[in-house]
Amino acid sequence: MIRATVIATLLLTAAGQFGGNPWGAVFDAPLDRQGATRRAATYDDDYAPTTRSTKQKSSSNARAADQEEQDIFGFPITNPLKTKDRDHRWDHCDKEESFFVEQVALRLKTHPDFDGTGAKLALSKKGQQFYAVNQPFSSEANRISMSLKEKVQAPEDELAKQKRLIREKRAWNAARIAGVPDIVEEKVEEKAESGATNDGVEVWYVNMDTHPERKDCLEKQFQDMKPPVKANRFPALKFPTEKECANKDFVPCLQEHGFGDCVEGGVDWYATSTHGSGDADEFQTRAAVISNWCGHKRLWKQLEKSNSLKYHVVLEDDTILDREWFMNVVSDFATNYKDKEWDLVQVDPFGAKDKKDLVGHFRGKPVFQNTEMGGCSMYWGFHAALINNARLPRINKWMATHDAIPIDWIQWKMPRGLSFSGLIARNPEAKLYGKTIALPSYCSKAVEKTTIG
Repeated sequence: MIRATVIATLLLTAAGQFGGNPWGAVFDAPLDRQGATRRAATYDDDYAPTTRSTKQKSSSNARAADQEEQDIFGFPITNPLKTKDRDHRWDHCDKEESFFVEQVALRLKTHPDFDGTGAKLALSKKGQQFYAVNQPFSSEANRISMSLKEKVQAPEDELAKQKRLIREKRAWNAARIAGVPDIVEEKVEEKAESGATNDGVEVWYVNMDTHPERKDCLEKQFQDMKPPVKANRFPALKFPTEKECANKDFVPCLQEHGFGDCVEGGVDWYATSTHGSGDADEFQTRAAVISNWCGHKRLWKQLEKSNSLKYHVVLEDDTILDREWFMNVVSDFATNYKDKEWDLVQVDPFGAKDKKDLVGHFRGKPVFQNTEMGGCSMYWGFHAALINNARLPRINKWMATHDAIPIDWIQWKMPRGLSFSGLIARNPEAKLYGKTIALPSYCSKAVEKTTIG
């Protein structure tokens, strides 16, 4: 009884200190790759809410609702920095252009995405250039980026290995073979500088049958490219509704409807109940988040079994592309980036970024490896992902043995995940964080509406 009283006192003290949320301090702490902090602060691993729990609140929850609540980032839910049209909670973080090398960053600063106004056209301001309404990308920045040389390390072949071993063992005069590495490296650099072709990269996207306008928008963008690119469609999953589950527990309901493989590794209950831009109820949000996770999961299983190309780009169906540079940039990165081993690359995440996550540059553009979420380390959106096909067995094993989470958490939870600011893909939700997102003229405005929440 004494121990219970002490614990209750500590919780009440914490609740008073953190605005009614005894876990407020935990939410302020960064989350590691395994998400242990978040799960410990919310649900026990063996507890899964039923469909009924989204409609009923206990008396303790009702009391907590009367006090100021916090969101998953530790901010008050009624935070005045977050409005309907813009989220200013991360305005104190480093500006995005600061992560690029100077030559590329200079072009970004004259682009409407970075002029602070959110204007789609910047014609009259001094130093500004004209950008088409349906092309909110800095083509000049990509042109400069692709012209930058990369020091690509040539793979060591058997002959080079033998020479190195002999040199180390017998202390050969380095002058005898000094020219060989230089010649090899020069050839590789020349190949990198010339720009990658689309060979070896296959495009897929995930799309609901009920959203043909998204399919049309994305496929027309690929047809707009020179040369046109074939985009393969993978049908998104339609989970059972709350009514169809009829008050059953969430996981058994999915299993009964043929979606058991979607949650075979478990569910991160708290993470799947939230979404940055939605306000739907908990069941609807969780169903949408996990169906998105599982759509990618099933697609990657299918791609592992196919004898397809070396790399895949997987897109969400509301992605807006730089039609001039998209394929060149992803193909170039897939072929020529050698600084760190990678299985999966999140392309063009939006939201705040942190200098501590920066692991280098590729052609002047930043490459990040985020190992925790908190502070300025956000990296939202999975609208474009580059997959190393040879690593799909490892990716699929990880997906099968880990909790279902929001799909854009994968790159920081999964080992060998990277993020790359390629300046080639946009998520419409980024408008909330100050980005200029202009749809191509042939795309429906319905593409901008989120389907999660």
